[in-house]
Amino acid sequence: MAYVDQLSGAQIAAHTAYSQATAGNLIAGALLDGFARVRSWLSARQASRELRLLDAHLLNDIGLDKTDIPARAPASFIGLNPRI
Repeated sequence: MAYVDQLSGAQIAAHTAYSQATAGNLIAGALLDGFARVRSWLSARQASRELRLLDAHLLNDIGLDKTDIPARAPASFIGLNPRI
């Protein structure tokens, strides 16, 4: 308490403003990080959807549909790894 008694009103106001600004920056940073994570997740989801559509078109081009390939087909079955 002695430390607080030694501070002037202007010093207390400056310290309070600094603390509030720091807290505001931390909150803003957390929000921006959260928005970036959501944007990244949505981008990945969109890319995944586009890849699924591309896979469907490619399978259709070679005369297959998704029912011709097992759900957990190894990469060699699909043709992604020709060495196996």
